[in-house]
Amino acid sequence: MTNFSFKPDQPELTSLLEEIHRGELQLPDFQRSWVWDDDRIRDLLASVSLGWPVGAILLLECGGQVRFKAREFEGAPPTQGRERRLVLDGQQRLTSLYLVLRSGKPVQTERKQQKIERLYYLDIRGCLNPELDRKEAILSVPPNRQLRSDFDRKIEMDLSSSALEYEKFCIPLSVAFSGNETRAWRRGLNEFHHHAKEVSELWDQFEEEVVGSLQTYRVPAIELARDTSREAVCMVFEKVNTGGKPLDVFELVTASFAIDDFNLRDDWKLRSERLAVRPILKEFASAEFLQAVTLVASHARSIRGGGAVGCRRADVLRLSLAEYKTHADSVEQGLHRVAQLLDRECIYDAAYVPYASQLIPLAAVAAHLGAAFLEEPARSKILRWYWCGVFGELYGGTTETRFARDMAQVPAWIDGGPEPVTVRDCNFSPPRLLTLRTKLSAAYKGFMAQLLQTGARDFYQGDEVERSRYFQDKVDIHHVFPKAWCESQKIDKDRYDSILNKTPQTARTNKRVGGKAPSIYLEKIEQDGIGDLDTILQSHLLTPASLRADDFNGFLRERARSLLDRVETVTGKAVQGRDSEEVVTEFGGDLLAHVVPPPTENAVQRLFEKYEVLEKLPSGGMSEGFKVKAADGAISFLKRVPTSGIPADALRRELDIYARLERASAVHVLGIRSFERSADDFALVTEFADGGSLAEHVTRQGTLAAAEAKAIALNVLAGLSELHSLDIIHRDLKPENVFLSAGKWKLGDFGISKSLARLATQGRTFQGHGTLGFSPPEQLDGAEAHPSADIYAFGKLLAFLLSGQTDVDQIRWPNWARIARDCTARAASARPTLDDLETAVGKIDS
Repeated sequence: MTNFSFKPDQPELTSLLEEIHRGELQLPDFQRSWVWDDDRIRDLLASVSLGWPVGAILLLECGGQVRFKAREFEGAPPTQGRERRLVLDGQQRLTSLYLVLRSGKPVQTERKQQKIERLYYLDIRGCLNPELDRKEAILSVPPNRQLRSDFDRKIEMDLSSSALEYEKFCIPLSVAFSGNETRAWRRGLNEFHHHAKEVSELWDQFEEEVVGSLQTYRVPAIELARDTSREAVCMVFEKVNTGGKPLDVFELVTASFAIDDFNLRDDWKLRSERLAVRPILKEFASAEFLQAVTLVASHARSIRGGGAVGCRRADVLRLSLAEYKTHADSVEQGLHRVAQLLDRECIYDAAYVPYASQLIPLAAVAAHLGAAFLEEPARSKILRWYWCGVFGELYGGTTETRFARDMAQVPAWIDGGPEPVTVRDCNFSPPRLLTLRTKLSAAYKGFMAQLLQTGARDFYQGDEVERSRYFQDKVDIHHVFPKAWCESQKIDKDRYDSILNKTPQTARTNKRVGGKAPSIYLEKIEQDGIGDLDTILQSHLLTPASLRADDFNGFLRERARSLLDRVETVTGKAVQGRDSEEVVTEFGGDLLAHVVPPPTENAVQRLFEKYEVLEKLPSGGMSEGFKVKAADGAISFLKRVPTSGIPADALRRELDIYARLERASAVHVLGIRSFERSADDFALVTEFADGGSLAEHVTRQGTLAAAEAKAIALNVLAGLSELHSLDIIHRDLKPENVFLSAGKWKLGDFGISKSLARLATQGRTFQGHGTLGFSPPEQLDGAEAHPSADIYAFGKLLAFLLSGQTDVDQIRWPNWARIARDCTARAASARPTLDDLETAVGKIDS
């Protein structure tokens, strides 16, 4: 239950401003700075001078369970520790009135976004003129009390002395507000005008209509008692403060932690900068981070027998500073692991995260599991739970209750407990495919990720729409049957605009497809020599026959069938109603599965009859990666490639490179253990990198110290020397392709490497032309392989090691920055040699 007590009041403005001056009335530290401009100040002063209401203020009595660090009002004397009450709502109004009426100083304000200083006057005769808006009688003048025009050459109003004030009948507002000063100013006015009767009468009227309103003005106030709970403070504030800065839970917790000299805002700023290195986490908010920490903390409490798991506002407000310090680092590390997990699922940036809110329980579970989050069997169950949430569309709207269940149930499920509610609740309806039309839908984004996972390849280029292409070529979802063609055939927009008729393609390819029928643009693609176009179409879960026949309805039915198969695969649940009456009516037939569901998760998968699959791993291009165990118990990495998708000459060229590496027995390159070949597949088996990739290492450790970076850099240079001595250019050097195996950093993944010893290897390989951010510009432009390409990538790798980014200008050590800049020179001929680099790096002390 939310506990609070309050009392309404109407204190005099004079009393409130005196409390501010004495430090008895202060602001909680989370309140933003005073920001009112000159025009709004004059509006406020006009209302007060007329006795009009300016809105209620919200106060909180100090000394209770809600403990906020306090600060003085702007312009007030330093009075730390004297606060009795805090202003939760009304800061801008009270600050403005304090600065004008009580501070005794010029007001630092602004006009038209320009900083200015102002003093404020009442034009006595203007105040009494019923035809004049009161605001027009509020004069705003510079500290010299002169209003000038014509580039300061002409004085329009001069109030720089008491005599001039009396002459112009203009009284400072601060004087009119103070009883003693008002009486003194009136005596001076009468003496200046020789006690003229009309002046006395004018003053009497002014005193009755204006001064009286100022000096007796009362402000409606609601004061929350000291026994008010945090939740109640937040709730009441949100109800009362409809026009100001929202008091969100992060601000409340920030102010609460500040009591113990912990600056949560600064702490979050550093964490958010580290998280933003991952594009998928750039929009992860401070309040969401607190929710994830609260989930972990409350789960830990529940294990100890201390209550329920939760992350509602009330739960977050109960989070202690000690709990935050205990769990914040693990949640931050958990978010990095979440980014790694989703990156492998082909979700690369925040715009394509199906549910941003789902990152909260994901981060909490990752924090709880630690490194096991990315390992089997936890990873398979986590991914199944994740995709059940996406395709069950379970994380829209209010989700805190589901988060709490996830936190309690997912780790228990991984330990052998029952399926989480999220898995049980997942239910994807086949007709939903026809209503998924925009990226506003989580399931729509989920299907795009699934299509990227299937290895969808660009229609014209034939390259897989992978991460580097995703960013470089502006990949988005585009129509398969073009919109213009569909409209010409009178096809209903609801059908042609659905996810069923969309697939990831580059903007350039979509432009070349244009508005032509599929049969026409496919023929043109084949004429341009793309090769096995049917395989490319199938990589998008498209049926070539229906496209070549321009059979839209047949295409729609087969695409729906394939996408539903995909949903069943990733959720581990059968899609109900695939042959329902509604489905048959909408699609012209049933959508029953193409294939038998995959084997159970406990089944043992073997490759080439000799390798037991321990884990399926992410891989690029057309390949699949596996962690495998041989008959002798040796753990290896197996990379499998379908031979049907690769021209024979390209396959021979790849084998030539790997065979040369095997014969050389290089010590700074992942050791090649064997080659395997079947009727359908080719496989390369290498030593397994038990320490993971350099990208994962930097994610875990953060940017590296110079000493560690130097050791890694020298290992990488040694590996490049071994390659170049064999006339092999890596061409895809990046943190993901540097691996820690048995305590030594080694180079791996030679999918697009080239051998200078054979001109034939200048042709097409398994993958593309490198990775954006690491490959030199000439490589991305299709230039022939050259050792300088690896030098360029090495410079970018240094930047990543020392700053977490690929921008060499972010390296803060001058000697390292100089090396990185030399490596990344635009002209290949200007880059240093490997020998030069080994010497330069070896000489660096820090």
